Amino acid sequence: MLVILPFEEEFYSQHGVDAEFVGHPLVEELEDAPEKDAARISLGLPLSEGPVLALLPGSRKKEVTRHLPIMLEGAKLLRERYPSLEVVVPIASTIPHALIDPMIHAHRGKVRLVDGHAIDVLAASDAVVVASGTASLQAALLTKPIVVV
Repeated sequence: MLVILPFEEEFYSQHGVDAEFVGHPLVEELEDAPEKDAARISLGLPLSEGPVLALLPGSRKKEVTRHLPIMLEGAKLLRERYPSLEVVVPIASTIPHALIDPMIHAHRGKVRLVDGHAIDVLAASDAVVVASGTASLQAALLTKPIVVV
């Protein structure tokens, strides 16, 4: 069996399956991910204030309309407990601001929108709420605590 994550080779071998790690393009892509402080500086986020929560609702309009309002509601509840929480949402190039802006406005929360730069946002974050898919694998590979929706 050809496996794409490093730990899988040993796991399958321990269970009697001949496996070989062949790699995954995301692993190589993330080797160049910035350190947390460098990512925060590049995004204009404060270094010394509260935690940073990344919300990645997906790259399709239907995903965003389904996930982002719930994610924002969760962030609002977290901000009640952690007032200095920074919430950052990287917007995929496939998502128009006209779709996102009303959702952000409806929650009256301090939310920083970033066009693209999902990897920088992930690197800058302390925790991530992410739609299942490529971004959830990226967050896991960057060893971020995640909630996958």
